[in-house]
Amino acid sequence: MAHLSLRPFGPKDSDQVLQWYEKDRRGIELLAGVSLPDKIACILTFNKILQAQLQRAALLRMIDREARPIGLMTITDISPACDEGMPHFYIAPSERRHSIAAAKMAEAFAARLGFRRLVGSVQADNRRALGLAKRMGYLASPRVILLKELDTWVDGE
Repeated sequence: MAHLSLRPFGPKDSDQVLQWYEKDRRGIELLAGVSLPDKIACILTFNKILQAQLQRAALLRMIDREARPIGLMTITDISPACDEGMPHFYIAPSERRHSIAAAKMAEAFAARLGFRRLVGSVQADNRRALGLAKRMGYLASPRVILLKELDTWVDGE
């Protein structure tokens, strides 16, 4: 069985994330939760996560297999008590067979840090993520999320 480990995001990891972006833009966008039209948008998004980590509002860790990066995990929207957050996982396409082991490792890490609840969010058509969530024991929320797009331009204001 492959040895998986978590480690802090380091200076050389930006290059790895950009390589993943170039090969699997959709996967990185699903992790980020936003459209990333170019490398600059990708870099800025990860810089925001790193900035939030400094404020204890997010957590970012690289996932290594045998000391080689295969993905990353983030926990965003961390509660003020640091016991609840929203997990996000990315595993490179060629390494997806390690997704469940990586997710379990990341959850155990979060539990050791004092997290008691993880609240996930995935695109409704992302069958792989939904399958992973189900296998990990996530349950559909009894609450329905409603979304309304607002016009941000107001005449004269």
